[in-house]
Amino acid sequence: MLITEGGALNQQAIELYIRAALKGYVPSVFALGLIYFFGINAEEDEERGLTLINAAYEAGYEPAEEFVEAFKARYPILMAQGI
Repeated sequence: MLITEGGALNQQAIELYIRAALKGYVPSVFALGLIYFFGINAEEDEERGLTLINAAYEAGYEPAEEFVEAFKARYPILMAQGI
């Protein structure tokens, strides 16, 4: 089972996302970015998460574009600082 009864991802699911992302599957790159950014059953790593999310954004993945635009709108000061 990839998702526990409480709705959390388990390690097997994260490993599958990693494998798919390494093969260039952009939705998995974005999903991993969210996993790391928010620390979903993984150690929180905002920088790593944003790097992955940005990669999906640059690939034209619409959910990533929506996330980045919402992030820019919510945190304009961070964007001005190049974060």
